[in-house]
Amino acid sequence: MTDDHRPLLSVRDLQVRFPVTTDRGKGAVQAVAGIDFDVHRGQTVSLVGESGSGKSTVANALMHLVEPSAGTVLLDGEDITSVRGRELKALRRRIAMVFQDPFASLDPRQHVSRAVAEPLEVHGLGGDKEGRRRRVAELFELVGLSRRFLDRYPHELSGGQRQRVSIARALAGEPDLIILDEATASLDVSVQAQIMNLLNRLQGELGLTYLFIAHDLAVVEHMSDHVLVMYLGRLMEDGDVRDLFDAPAHPYTKALMASAPSADPVAERRRRTAPLEGEVPSPLDPPSGCVFRTRCPWAADECAETVPPPVPPPGPGPGSAAPARRGASREHLAACIRLPVVQAATRGASPAAETRAGPGRTAPWAGRSAGT
Repeated sequence: MTDDHRPLLSVRDLQVRFPVTTDRGKGAVQAVAGIDFDVHRGQTVSLVGESGSGKSTVANALMHLVEPSAGTVLLDGEDITSVRGRELKALRRRIAMVFQDPFASLDPRQHVSRAVAEPLEVHGLGGDKEGRRRRVAELFELVGLSRRFLDRYPHELSGGQRQRVSIARALAGEPDLIILDEATASLDVSVQAQIMNLLNRLQGELGLTYLFIAHDLAVVEHMSDHVLVMYLGRLMEDGDVRDLFDAPAHPYTKALMASAPSADPVAERRRRTAPLEGEVPSPLDPPSGCVFRTRCPWAADECAETVPPPVPPPGPGPGSAAPARRGASREHLAACIRLPVVQAATRGASPAAETRAGPGRTAPWAGRSAGT
């Protein structure tokens, strides 16, 4: 019997390290440094962050395209952290993936119908050859492609059409979870909208569950129920989409929001933003404590001493936590020990709080209210 409250996917302390050899000797790149999150059935959970934050590595670890170094991954209560052989084959039916570049993920020497038929053959679905052909045609129609595309090669299709083929291939095994790794990033804006609408329609019709990896915040806001913000292999913030977009709590999330252009020209003219100071540190030698502290306007000595645990953002009263938004499915959390200082500075309640971050360091998003 299925527990309706149990998450479909539960990730705890996931770590991925890649051994490297440099002129200083052997070391390891800490691509993912111990993250926790859940994905519930029928929801879209988005993973956002700058390039190099570890988003795609998380996806690859879930698919076992790279092996987790530590941690636990449960799929519908079943431990899939170390599956091999037949168990891995079965997992590849339950979790499917749509990659960023549809041209690179399709064999240029095969008809696109063959790419969609292959999962059916591998997992013994669709019956005989004619049955599989009929099922491929049905999947093409489901993603908005006519049957005339069945015997075409990838180079004969547009980018949006190729991505529709990739989505049809992901649907072929009737998976529990679909991972969308920057699935709209390589497409024109108008085609992006078409693919997003297709994904939303399929989710409504088929009850699909998505882990959506992206860096475009407008796309994330449109697609998501829940958002996870990553930086240098760690989770900075975790919350329902409205909580996170209306009232971002972590300094890094605030910076991301401030850097996103607005479609409203009046709001765009009012927007005050500047790039974050410094470069993203090397994952070969990440900062101690909070990995964002080297670029944070509110960093203090204490930020270097310990990895901050995720905590609820502070509420309006001293020492109080922000009340849960009505209708929010999960608690809003941010991994920062200076949240009260950050909140006071960005709301303008205590100008002195901002200066405590250090002389000459001004938050690029200062003066910008949440949700504008």
